[in-house]
Amino acid sequence: FTGKSFRKPVDNAFYRYALIHSKEDTVWKFTNNRNVPYTNLIPGEYTFIVSARNKYDNWSSYPAQYSFKISPFYRDTLWFRSLSFLILLLSLYAMYKIREKSLLAKAEHKRKLHEIEFKLKSAELEVLRNQMNPHFIYNTLNSIQNFIFKNEPEVANYFLASFSKLMRKSLEMSQLKYIRIDQEKEFLKNYVELEQLRFRDKFEYRFVIDENVDTHWHIPPLLIQPLIENAIKHGFKNIKYTGIIEIEILKVDEHLRIHVKDNGTGKRDDLLQDHQEQKKSFGLQIVRNRIQIINEKRGKNLCKMSFKNNIHEGKPRGVIVTLDLPIVV
Repeated sequence: FTGKSFRKPVDNAFYRYALIHSKEDTVWKFTNNRNVPYTNLIPGEYTFIVSARNKYDNWSSYPAQYSFKISPFYRDTLWFRSLSFLILLLSLYAMYKIREKSLLAKAEHKRKLHEIEFKLKSAELEVLRNQMNPHFIYNTLNSIQNFIFKNEPEVANYFLASFSKLMRKSLEMSQLKYIRIDQEKEFLKNYVELEQLRFRDKFEYRFVIDENVDTHWHIPPLLIQPLIENAIKHGFKNIKYTGIIEIEILKVDEHLRIHVKDNGTGKRDDLLQDHQEQKKSFGLQIVRNRIQIINEKRGKNLCKMSFKNNIHEGKPRGVIVTLDLPIVV
């Protein structure tokens, strides 16, 4: 800008100027320069005004003015921000859907693997349940053969008839995942009475079922019989007194606790460490394997088996085997 005057001021600035934005008040600035730089002005409408004065301090009557408008940068426009926000939302939604699809695919893959594992464990459990029958048959046929060798055909016939009845029941039970407690008790009673006939006055037995236990609750079949067999076969092997087996069923918290107690020759779980005795404890090992598979199928260690010495008069006499099982109504 240029101002013309024949009488310029000597000590004061020749020009005054102001930049008015919107409805802001006019704030004058004074200078002798003929140009004014403005940088980084925000978007909006502006009016630049400028005046000159003479040495008598008289300003020009009408300031020169120039109006202009600064448009916002495209990134600061409403349409750009709206579009960016929309693109961001669409991107987040797309990422969410991709993530969801990936998680669903992983979940489906995991479900199929779990289903395959479940079927595999079920098949393994079925095999183990079926293994109990040959094991049970083998031991019983040995007993019948023993009676025949001793020339006791009547006893052998009675034993064979009882065994046939028990065998049919065992076959039925081996096909079931669970049976009622009263059915298991009846089966065990028949089995123990056969073993009493086989060993003749070698031992006695008793069942104790707690009053809080509903005998219509269900448990896996053929888990208790190998424990009783182990007590008879190993615990009462060389005793000179009458053996006693007690099968106790209790309700502890929200699960069943089954004790199989005997007053035999001490703790026999260590026999499993000996390779030769593993064959003798085949039924016990099957029980362990079944418990492991049941837990793997359920995903929880709900089934447990433990051993400890049965103390009598301060000395170990016999074993207490404890089974913890979930309550299945």
